[in-house]
Amino acid sequence: MQNLDINIKKVNIFHKKEVKMARKMKVLIVERQKQMIKYLKDFIPWDELGYEIVSVTQGQDRAMAYFGEYNHDVVITNLKLSDGAGISFIQFVKKVHPSSKVIVI
Repeated sequence: MQNLDINIKKVNIFHKKEVKMARKMKVLIVERQKQMIKYLKDFIPWDELGYEIVSVTQGQDRAMAYFGEYNHDVVITNLKLSDGAGISFIQFVKKVHPSSKVIVI
């Protein structure tokens, strides 16, 4: 999957008017508890708010790999992960992509 940071234009064929489609903000959820992952995915109307959950994982190692590949705009993480400390993951996120927002749960 190629990461393109562009606005996509959509043409309305009935009104012949150009409509800009903004890029959705990419979200990474890193949480060790499956029920919390389900709650976060189901409770928040991501699409309506302009966000897309791109990656979900329970561990730090996989989270780092996903983040390195997708450079998510928003990271939701726990401080206690299945295979590492959330603090070191947050430091990694801020080093790689400083403009990413991190939410700690």
